[in-house]
Amino acid sequence: MPDALRRTKQLNIASLTPAAISAYFDNVYTTYEWLMSSLSSDEVYYEFPNRLRRPLIFYLGHTAVFYINKLCSAGVLTEEQRPNPHYEDIFAVGVDEMSWDDMADDHFEWPPVADVWKYRRAVKALVLEAIPALDWSAPVTRDMHKQWSVLMSIEHENIHLETSSVLIRELPVEKTRAPDGWAVAPSFGMPPKNKFVHMHGGTVRMGKPSDVVLSPAYGWDCEFGDETHQVGEFEVTQFKVSNAEWLAFVNDKGYEKQELWSEEGWRWCTFSKARHPHFWVPLDASKYRFRTMFEEIDMPWDWPVEVNHLEAYAYCQWRGDGFRLITEPEWRLIAGFPDSYAKDVAARDPGFGSKPTDLSSGYNKDLLFGSSTPVNFFKPNEQGIYDAFGNVWELSSSEYRGLAGFQEHSLYMDFSTPCFDGKHDLILGGSWISTGNESSVHARYGFRRHFFQHAGFRVVRPIHKENVYETEESLHQYIHFHYGKPADLLPWEFGPTAALEFPKRCAELCIQHASAPVRPLDFRLRAVFIPIA
Repeated sequence: MPDALRRTKQLNIASLTPAAISAYFDNVYTTYEWLMSSLSSDEVYYEFPNRLRRPLIFYLGHTAVFYINKLCSAGVLTEEQRPNPHYEDIFAVGVDEMSWDDMADDHFEWPPVADVWKYRRAVKALVLEAIPALDWSAPVTRDMHKQWSVLMSIEHENIHLETSSVLIRELPVEKTRAPDGWAVAPSFGMPPKNKFVHMHGGTVRMGKPSDVVLSPAYGWDCEFGDETHQVGEFEVTQFKVSNAEWLAFVNDKGYEKQELWSEEGWRWCTFSKARHPHFWVPLDASKYRFRTMFEEIDMPWDWPVEVNHLEAYAYCQWRGDGFRLITEPEWRLIAGFPDSYAKDVAARDPGFGSKPTDLSSGYNKDLLFGSSTPVNFFKPNEQGIYDAFGNVWELSSSEYRGLAGFQEHSLYMDFSTPCFDGKHDLILGGSWISTGNESSVHARYGFRRHFFQHAGFRVVRPIHKENVYETEESLHQYIHFHYGKPADLLPWEFGPTAALEFPKRCAELCIQHASAPVRPLDFRLRAVFIPIA
């Protein structure tokens, strides 16, 4: 991307200045416009890349309208300062992803594209005027609604940078054009073997602290809280599952085997008629190309596969009994952040700090590339895990919910709670286009299981510990003890001779007592089995 738009990380809310927040706002606002300028004509803005979403003209207006509505709600702007109340109504509310067969029926008369761009310019001027008028001298906390509304609006636009990029990627490639500075990562062929890494488990403390000293960055309401989990040992793949690994699932007709899918997944699979990942482009029955944001390229087999949660679940079932997706507490262990309240979290958080993301950072995020990178492109972390952050989101098996102590924020009361419905699962760690809050260790976003994002997964497999009482050696010893000859069991004159033929004598005692006349309600008769090895 152009150097002028090189992404910056989240700001330190304990020491903000009007100049810093204005620059951050300008960067986020301009980057979104840079992405949205990638459509080939005005007519494309009114198309539906995905029938479960709005047309792109809505999102062009929506992120700007959000600033006005939230700043008015917080008292930063007055109602008289609204640049266009009609726009601030029609562009206000998006849609949840709904069911895959709940197709949009949108016959709305949207405004001209040029008028929406003009509106965006007016909003930008208002926000840049409003920021220096606020008091930024004290650390910003969630109860400082005026300052918080500015941060909330900026991070909301960061979310739509990502979700809008998926919609653009779903358009026919000829209806898009790469913006200046867009760079696609290389592919180096086939990936290395995806080995399992053993994790010892341990105590995990989750939740973003409210204390700005411990966590000096903006957070959504679903991130705050404090809860502890005990995680058992597990094994997890060092890489996210690659396109090459997924090809074996496709070739084995995994999309046609109902037994691999959840009930919801099979309904989606049969409805969508899916036979390969969403962004694979079939050439014939066995050959594929790959759709990036703005072009089709040869299949990058060493890039992570991008699928939805339903597909990832089926793949885990295909791998074998007990294989599954990672949980949120397990992810925090492999990412190297078992304690969200530790004093060094902010300093190590990939989504926080003043240093821009570059090749030395170890993560593909913040639009370092305009695509995924090979699963082994960067070095592993201290846990031996590649891409704990960035590249593609980590699909998890954890349901999207509030953490212990959750409180919805009054400025945006429907951000999280409508999705605490059992139909949304967490994605973690961010992707190549995740910026700001999205690339933070505290980020928790919930999506429906059929929804497509720049998301992949890694596989967790169960640890089968050997039962010391059922080894081949111990079984032989038991058989010998039960059925061996006394002379073989105790060939010496000394020793515990009373133990010889012990199983036989126990059986004889049982026969003797079982043959005796039964005396009703005689509670003095008892039999106790005590297994001892």
